Amino acid sequence: EIKFLSPKIPDALSIYNVTFKISPSVRSPIQCNNCLRFGHTAKFCRSKIKCRHCGLNDHSITTCPSSNSTDPVCIFCKLPHLNRSELSRVDIPKGCKENYGYRKPTFP
Repeated sequence: EIKFLSPKIPDALSIYNVTFKISPSVRSPIQCNNCLRFGHTAKFCRSKIKCRHCGLNDHSITTCPSSNSTDPVCIFCKLPHLNRSELSRVDIPKGCKENYGYRKPTFP
């Protein structure tokens, strides 16, 4: 990853006569496996455990009573999909993108 001071980003960079194409760096968001929110990990989480399948508190997906009988429920948009950061940006419903930590790339 290279940071540029200029607001205008070049299309390519040449180092020792080797040209490299420049593209924005977009990192996957960090998601807590405990509360399912973004920006921290379970190690530093102070919230109650939340189920990745049904979105309810006090149990995990491994002990979820409805994991085999119902569709998953997103804790952010209540649509039927799992809450995971591994989803590609195309797979994430529009109402969840802000909560998933995806933003347009910015340059310093």
